[in-house]
Amino acid sequence: MNEDGTTKYTLTVRNQTLDISVSVARAKIQLEGYVDRIVTKVGSSSLETVNSIVLAGGGGAFLLEGLKKRIGNGHEFVQLAQSQFAIAQGYAELGIAAAKRAETATA
Repeated sequence: MNEDGTTKYTLTVRNQTLDISVSVARAKIQLEGYVDRIVTKVGSSSLETVNSIVLAGGGGAFLLEGLKKRIGNGHEFVQLAQSQFAIAQGYAELGIAAAKRAETATA
């Protein structure tokens, strides 16, 4: 935790720990702008028909705060456990399923 109460983000490279909190804060601002553009494009009336929003991928955790600010708490936000691996796991499952279909097609 930083002295001002914000979360401290660090990155360790070759045994040297770097404080990347400023970079993460800038990235969050960019993500909030991205969320604004998505909400504007989709439209508020369309979002009223959505009950749940599933966040996956490495950036899912960073989008959560911005989404809650922008569209409110009237939605259920689901963040997958180990969401940083969700997309890779999905591709792995897709590859396994495709291999099984190819195997049965040639048998």
